[in-house]
Amino acid sequence: MMLILHCKCGETYRAEERHVGGKIRCGKCGHIILIGKPNPAHLPSNSPATRTAASIDLRRSASALFSNRVALIGAAGVLAIVLAVVVLSYVQSSKRGTQQSKMTEPLPSPSPISSVVLSTTPSSIPEPSHAPVSLANGTDIIRPRGSKGHGILKVTNGISYDAVVRLADSRSNKTRRLVYVRANSEFTIRSIGSCHCTLQFSTGRDWDSSKRRFLRDQSYSRFEDLLEFRETRTDYGVEWAEFEVTLNPVLYGNARTTSISESDFEGNGIDEEP
Repeated sequence: MMLILHCKCGETYRAEERHVGGKIRCGKCGHIILIGKPNPAHLPSNSPATRTAASIDLRRSASALFSNRVALIGAAGVLAIVLAVVVLSYVQSSKRGTQQSKMTEPLPSPSPISSVVLSTTPSSIPEPSHAPVSLANGTDIIRPRGSKGHGILKVTNGISYDAVVRLADSRSNKTRRLVYVRANSEFTIRSIGSCHCTLQFSTGRDWDSSKRRFLRDQSYSRFEDLLEFRETRTDYGVEWAEFEVTLNPVLYGNARTTSISESDFEGNGIDEEP
């Protein structure tokens, strides 16, 4: 015989009569339900109508329970789907936002070229208002010094700036020759006496005769190798040295140059009288 058990929360359970005296826990509210003997006064009659009504009530109770659970499960499923859609939409929008922020993030602006130009040409030095001054090609800026001889130095200036060539004694640093060679020109210095000489040159524009320097775009360099002007008397006469230099780089050239300061170029005694 099946016993009908009712919990205080409204849940209905069935148990066989052999479980009388046992206990079950309500799955809805957790209440402990005691399985007791049925009250004869509450037992249904054996008439078909009563049995049918009881079975109908049980079916209705089971159907209502199932419907409630289906409705609860369905609502939970719909809520889970909605939450999943919201989360997915948020993730996708976040990715799009991140990608958009990466795509629209402005690149750092490069340093203006003008700042580089200004760093090499100080703004505190004003540009002269007059036209650049150039001397005639081959002008001796100072009178030739030292002993005269047969030595020859040919200078080719293949750059677009004028140049001043300084030939100085390597031991005393005294200037022997100081000659002006114009841009894209050449000049041959003659009558150089015996000496071990260094060869320096300054390039630029707008020569200032009082200061003996260029006022614009000036630079200073020297050749690393010494020029040895020596003369030797033989049975056939005198032998002397001849050199040829270019101030601009040339193919297969074998002379190296080094940058120097203005004070190094001025040397010891450019302004002294011979």
